[in-house]
Amino acid sequence: MTPEAIARLQHLATLRRRKAEADLAAALARRNAVAAEEAALRRPAETLPAHGACDPGLLTAVASREQWRHARHAVLARSLQTAEARLGPARQDLAVAHGRALALDDIADKLDRRRVQERQRRLDDAPPASRPRPGP
Repeated sequence: MTPEAIARLQHLATLRRRKAEADLAAALARRNAVAAEEAALRRPAETLPAHGACDPGLLTAVASREQWRHARHAVLARSLQTAEARLGPARQDLAVAHGRALALDDIADKLDRRRVQERQRRLDDAPPASRPRPGP
């Protein structure tokens, strides 16, 4: 695999990771918004009279708010799981691309060392007249 292909894979993995992280952040923001809504919805329920002599319409409203809250919580939990599931493969792709990049760096270092050794060997094998003179 060429270095350009590895760089492209790394770039794509980074983009996928960033998208997954953005999805996760959005899901967390939605969860926080729902938590704030839940807190606002709980306030009227906490102010109901304890003796049970309250308005039946108010009780219906509180019950429907609780149902809404549970449904909203289920949707939020699913979206959070989806975002976390997307983040997993993106992290794996990035790790694979990083490993490949490290392997290519090692290969490039070995090739550089070989080039330097080959150049030094050619200089050592060259006749004295053709050797480069040291600088001033």
